[in-house]
Amino acid sequence: MKKGVEVWPDYDKEGRWVLHLRKERGKFTVQEVQEILTEYDEGFYLLVLDCIDHGEPQFGEDAQGEHLIAYTMESIRKGEQV
Repeated sequence: MKKGVEVWPDYDKEGRWVLHLRKERGKFTVQEVQEILTEYDEGFYLLVLDCIDHGEPQFGEDAQGEHLIAYTMESIRKGEQV
């Protein structure tokens, strides 16, 4: 795993298994995400991207890093919304 990158499994509020990816500084590239997910567990993933402008970072938030959530396709049922 690259320095400054954290990966940890968790469950979302609906009980679906997800994988969190956090980069301390900078943004992830598609190739980096693909390498991380392949290293963790090969398969098909759905990435959730937060594309809403939340304004200035709040106290305790890191303005320089990035946080992604990856769902395995097995954890998403057909027709289910994420």
